[in-house]
Amino acid sequence: MSEGLVIVPTTGEVLRLDASAEALARAFQTMIDMEKDLKSAKREIADEVARRLDFLGRRSGDFENVHVEITAPTEKQWNTDELRGVLAELVAEETISPEKALDCLRYKPEVVWSEVKTLLSDPRCAARIAHCFTEVPATRYMKVRTK
Repeated sequence: MSEGLVIVPTTGEVLRLDASAEALARAFQTMIDMEKDLKSAKREIADEVARRLDFLGRRSGDFENVHVEITAPTEKQWNTDELRGVLAELVAEETISPEKALDCLRYKPEVVWSEVKTLLSDPRCAARIAHCFTEVPATRYMKVRTK
């Protein structure tokens, strides 16, 4: 497609990028609605394929030129605080090593912007924290609400 033009998927509408903001927003909303419909249809199909594989007692299947795999119907939800306590007990009674206990849990630090932001407004903290991040170009997102 030539520069400055976009084809709206499924409708085939050719939209000029210099069109009004209203026309662009309307096209964007149309695509959001299509995405929702597509996700819903994908979910229904995946659920049906999973039901059929479950009936056969299988987690994967080959159909003509398509190979599908499904995940188990249940998953574990861990109480990490409770597990940490049990692991500490097992280490204390020398059933497992401290290294094994540490290997069973992973700690992933994550910046909590709402908390760090308040420190950046404090001159005692700002300069020291400022060197801990850089500004890089971001992938931009747009939200559209129907009125």
